[in-house]
Amino acid sequence: MSLLELKEIMTAQERYRAEKPGTLPDDLYLRRWTSPALNTAPDIWIAGNVPLPDIQKLSENYATDSSGVSLQSRQDNYIYVRARNNASEPRRRRVAQLYAAELDLIMWPHSWKEIYTDTGSNISPFATVASQAVAVATETFVFPYVVPATSGYTLIAQINDLSNQLNPKPQQSTPLDMAAFNADPLWASTNTCLIPAQGYVVKMDTRLTTASTPKAGGTYLITLDVKGCVGTEVELKGSTADSKGKPIQFRSQVTDDGRFFGSSYYLVPSYNAYISLYIYTDDMKKVEQAELTFTSSYQVSGNDIQKAVEMGLIAGDISLDAFHSGYIEEAKPFMALRSLKLCAGGR
Repeated sequence: MSLLELKEIMTAQERYRAEKPGTLPDDLYLRRWTSPALNTAPDIWIAGNVPLPDIQKLSENYATDSSGVSLQSRQDNYIYVRARNNASEPRRRRVAQLYAAELDLIMWPHSWKEIYTDTGSNISPFATVASQAVAVATETFVFPYVVPATSGYTLIAQINDLSNQLNPKPQQSTPLDMAAFNADPLWASTNTCLIPAQGYVVKMDTRLTTASTPKAGGTYLITLDVKGCVGTEVELKGSTADSKGKPIQFRSQVTDDGRFFGSSYYLVPSYNAYISLYIYTDDMKKVEQAELTFTSSYQVSGNDIQKAVEMGLIAGDISLDAFHSGYIEEAKPFMALRSLKLCAGGR
């Protein structure tokens, strides 16, 4: 840790000992209320079940109170945290954390559940934030597959630093002093109801990653083979857009068995996202034999496994026997890099 970073932390510690609760810090802060009667934090942005293609646009609509979107039951929900730097200097090493609690349990920190990002982290870092600038934490929080709570949910956002000294989480065993908590600009919370799901949803998850080698970037074909679920709808959805901002998502009605869906996306090296597969049905018997096969394929100039090996695109722990070509789009061959079968019936 540099002397400048240590000075920032020490300044923050001294400030919170000396300042009156509720005054804006010489640091990043969260806005708390849009109305004295409503617990609606405009800097906790619920995007619903579709991730935003460009999260930094949230810094451009800072005057907008909130997204106006509620959590959706039996869906992954994508959530963003933004903040403003009230300091006269840039701030570094700041992170956002997000929690969820049933509505009537917010004063008990032991009941808070951490919400993780689409990379599996419990923090979402901010880039260096200039003085008076608005920024959005760089990773998307994913509240997974929400099931109904008895009294709704409260989402709780926290500004902290990487060493957990700026704003540690309250003690688990002690109830919050809610007056002080509500006045602290390093915290914000928002109440949200749940939109009930229609019918049934079967959900399965996997991960989409690209190699870290410089040549690994390019066009990828992402496909979904569907069997055993005629009369349902299927959907594939990525937690983040591709490297050009195109949402990774397609949804279709299954009208006959053995259907094939897919689309091309551009991915840079070290791209990383969760892929969620959904089957929507009004009758669970329709999906007892369902199989969804997710495949990501890299576009190559020819059917050449050796080229994929030389480019570092084939992981060493995957058998070459699992690779195949044959997906053709505009007469361009693709090399399958990952193929995963997911069975709704648990086989």
